[in-house]
Order: sequence, then structure tokens, then C-alpha cells
Amino acid sequence: SNFLQGTKGKIIRRMSCRSLKVGKDAVLSIDQVLSCAKDSAIVCIAGIAGDENTSEPTLIRFKYSVSETKDGEQKLYLSKVFPVASSSKRGISFVRFRSDGRLVAGGGWDNGIRIYTRNGKYLGILHNHEDSISSLDWDSNGLLAAGSSDGRISLYKLSL
Repeated sequence: SNFLQGTKGKIIRRMSCRSLKVGKDAVLSIDQVLSCAKDSAIVCIAGIAGDENTSEPTLIRFKYSVSETKDGEQKLYLSKVFPVASSSKRGISFVRFRSDGRLVAGGGWDNGIRIYTRNGKYLGILHNHEDSISSLDWDSNGLLAAGSSDGRISLYKLSL
């Protein structure tokens, strides 16, 4: 099993490591939020590279949970991967959950910012940039900031 070794060789915590193959293209961005369900799972969303000819999804959603064994080892459990509809074929370079976890923003190489519910339902697209989206972040009041390769920053107030 894997472990994190601290100073003076002391084992800090034993943990397991699992990986999840989500396609042939690179994973460019990932964000996570606690599940609303009582299962204490973590909901993750990931932006994937792609191109106009890809048949693979460029935005995926999955869940994972962590439990501890009797000997203190952390075990990771991964759920099935779900492709998210209406994602860009040209790649999603950055994804971010809103602070309340209800909405997700995904910025792509096609210059647009797509908005989804935490369950992956497509709500719409924001267009304000002339080049690919390189960063996204939400503030605690729901204001979405987007940075682009065109050298501009856009701010959006979404009331959803």
C-alpha cells in the first residue's frame, strides 16, 4: 500500500491510490464538491482535451468516496464515469463548481463558457471572448470570473 512519509521517516497516513481511465485525451482540469446525498461521496467534474473530430466526451462527471479500514488505511471507491451532454468538441480547458456546489462552469477552446447543474444538465453558454478560456473561478456571492487567452477577464452574475 502507499503512504505519505513525513519528517524523520514517520508514516503520517496510509492510503490507497486508484486511477480512473476516462478516455484517450488529456485531462486538463478537475474540480470537486461534496455530494448532496447522504452517502458522503465527492462529486467530480473534469475537462478533457479534444478536437473537432473526437468522439470522446470533453466533460465528464463521476463520484468517489473514502473509507478507513481497521488498520487505518484509507480506501478509495470510484463510481462510473458519466459523459456530460452539450460539451464542446474542441476541449474543456477549465472547470469550476460554484461555491454552493449547485452549478458548474466549463470553459473551452471554442471561446465559450458552458453552465451546467451539479448533475450535468446543460443550462446554456456564455460568449464574450475571442480566444480559449484559460481560467474560471466563482466568488462566494456567485460572481463568475473568466480569464481568456485573448488577454481579457470577464465577470458574470448568474442568478440561478
